[in-house]
This record gives sequence, structure tokens and C-alpha cells, in this order.
Amino acid sequence: MNVSGGTEGGETSFNATQPPAPVTVASANVVVLVVYAPAGGGGGTPGATIDSFDDTIGALFNDTFVKVAPDPGGALTKSGNVDGFVASSNAETISALSPTTPTKVDFEHWLTLPNTLGNSPNLVVAQDSSPLALAFYKSPPPPPPPPPLDACHELLDALTEISQHGDKPKLKVAMFNAIKTQLENCVKTKKLTQQQVTQAINAYLADLNPPPTPGKPPHVI
Repeated sequence: MNVSGGTEGGETSFNATQPPAPVTVASANVVVLVVYAPAGGGGGTPGATIDSFDDTIGALFNDTFVKVAPDPGGALTKSGNVDGFVASSNAETISALSPTTPTKVDFEHWLTLPNTLGNSPNLVVAQDSSPLALAFYKSPPPPPPPPPLDACHELLDALTEISQHGDKPKLKVAMFNAIKTQLENCVKTKKLTQQQVTQAINAYLADLNPPPTPGKPPHVI
């Protein structure tokens, strides 16, 4: 049983008598998904029936998620990813990929239904056996936010912002000279490069003195 939609990002229980951990309802609906497995084999060609499950969203998903060995021609790997079936006329090892393609979710564990859990990415399939298994995945945590800008970069960004937006009020000469001095100190302390500072200053000065409009002579008093 899987519960998704809570702020916890998806909770799963592999015990039929034990529900998943509680989740906190936020702006999204909470969805409860229960997976049932047939009792006994299904007959036909022996082989592993597999699929991939995203624990974060609480749903099966279609990705390239396994590699099979031995598999000289690649047919078993293809059938595992496309059809969700790996024939077991020989003993095979089905290896879960991490991350998957193209979703890029990370492997957690195999669940051989109804309730055998394995943390290894390698699912060993005995010859002529027909297990049912889900490869569980989870979305990676979001990247940490970028570190805050230091005073030098904030000053550089502020000057660049003024240059890029002609509707912003221009700096008084004394203020511009003070900023220029601070930026030069930032170069000395190696918090900024000389190229960064020169480009920002030249862009600001160019904005103060735009070239004359073509075809119009300069106004002479």
C-alpha cells in the first residue's frame, strides 16, 4: 500500500496488515494505492514479471530501468523494459538501474510480491521460476538553494541592473564613484575579477551616453 500527496513525499507499507506511516495533507489530494498479487503462478512461459514504481508519486512509470545478464543479444533487457517480462529459461540477474532514463529517479529496493523486500539492485531469478517484482524508486531531493550573494556580487548585480533597465534612475556622480571604488576593492580582495568590474562599469557609462540616432545631426546650441 502506498500513500502519496502528503508533504512527506510518499509513504509505503509492504505488510498487508500494517498501513503506511501517516502523512500530512497539504495542497495536493492524498491518494491511496493498493497493489494485489495473484496467489500462485500464472502458467505459460516461465519468467519474471517486473515493473517500476515511483514511491514519491505513488504510481507505476515507464522508463528504462533494468539491465539483464546473461543477455548476449540484449533481447531480455529489451523485453524487461518494454514488456515487463524476463524469460527464465536460464537463471538470470535483473539489475535495477539508478537513475532511470528519462525520469532520473533513484533506486530504493526490489519488492518480490507479495512481501519479500531486497535492498540489492540485483534481482536473482532462478531457472524456470516466475516471480512478480516491483523495483521501487524515489525522486532525489531537490538541490540545495544557492548560497546568498556576498556584498561584492550584490553591488555588481545592482549596477548591472541599472544598466540593463533604461527606465531606472541613474546614480549621482558621487554615488557612482563610491560604488566604483568598492568594486575595485572587491577585485583587490579577489571576490570579483577585473573583467567583471570593467564590463559592469563600461556598460553603465555607455548607458549614460547612448550613441546618436542615425540620420539625426547632433543638436548644437
